[in-house]
Amino acid sequence: MNITPTTIGKRLEIARESRGYSQGELTKLTFFSQSQISKFESGEKEISPLDLETLAQVLDYPKNFFYKKISDLDVHLDFRKGKGVSAKTRRRILAIVNRTRYEVKNLLDQIDLDPVVIPDKIISEKPIEAAKEIRKMWKIQDGPILDLISKIENQSIITLPMKFANEDKFSACAIDVDSRQPLIIYNSNHPFDRIRFSVAHEIGHIFLHHHGETEFKDFSIPFEFREKDREDQANTFASEFLMPENEMKKELNGLTIEKLQRLKFKWRVSMAALLERAYRLNIIEYNKYLNFRKEFSSRRWLTNEPSEIPTEDPSLIKEILTVLQDEFGYSIHDISSNLGLYPREFNSIYLGKVALRSVISN
Repeated sequence: MNITPTTIGKRLEIARESRGYSQGELTKLTFFSQSQISKFESGEKEISPLDLETLAQVLDYPKNFFYKKISDLDVHLDFRKGKGVSAKTRRRILAIVNRTRYEVKNLLDQIDLDPVVIPDKIISEKPIEAAKEIRKMWKIQDGPILDLISKIENQSIITLPMKFANEDKFSACAIDVDSRQPLIIYNSNHPFDRIRFSVAHEIGHIFLHHHGETEFKDFSIPFEFREKDREDQANTFASEFLMPENEMKKELNGLTIEKLQRLKFKWRVSMAALLERAYRLNIIEYNKYLNFRKEFSSRRWLTNEPSEIPTEDPSLIKEILTVLQDEFGYSIHDISSNLGLYPREFNSIYLGKVALRSVISN
């Protein structure tokens, strides 16, 4: 691979943003001016080995990180109440996601993973039908999906939990590390009932929007309205996937707080999601829906419901790493070095051994 100043500059930008620093903040931590950093990142000015050593140390990356080529692609990030998220936070999370895409692709390049089956003629405007089709294709029986993460990873879709601060409001995102190899990254700091819905929401994006077809192609509609449609479609998919309408119409009759708590454990989704489902299916009227919401608010359940459901642990990445160690003879140090990470950060992300490195808050 031809290593150019632009290659190193792009990696420097990703390194800086992934640590949560602006160019001005990085200036205060080094002897470089903001103009120098800007020229380094654009490739206009070449970085000397000594200067790169300084930057690598401050940004806590090994030097070989900066010689890895990475595609800086735009990614749809799902946030809770996303309008309150700063541009700086979005850039930091996007940098981490793009870095992770490169790392996972590098791991997959060395093994044979069963291909992900993408059904034909999934229509993005028909999310309910799509959810039913995926349940059928994955041979999911009627009733709750108790092992959602396992069901997803059995289809060769990788799920990766990462810890993000609550103030980041980041829920999850789905990206393609290759043309037909999806990866779902989710915030493991959230309650697991919320995680399950977020992950199902991303499954909706994968089949409806990454690999689906659309019947509506009026691009004169402003982007923000089209984006809202996509989010509504993914939410509808997740609701039908986790809480099928034909079963919910029986389950959600005669709702009480106590019944919502029981159903939460049965269906492994939040009481808020069950309540929303009841309203959307016209099982309860709007006034009753509002009364439940007011009761949730008075009990401070809108952001933190009582009684956590059992968690599920992804295993596919760990199985891939086991293959690389057992069959190829790589050590964790070898693997992390190849990705351009220190072992401690690699362990925190891919083996879950310690907390993800903290970054400065906004």
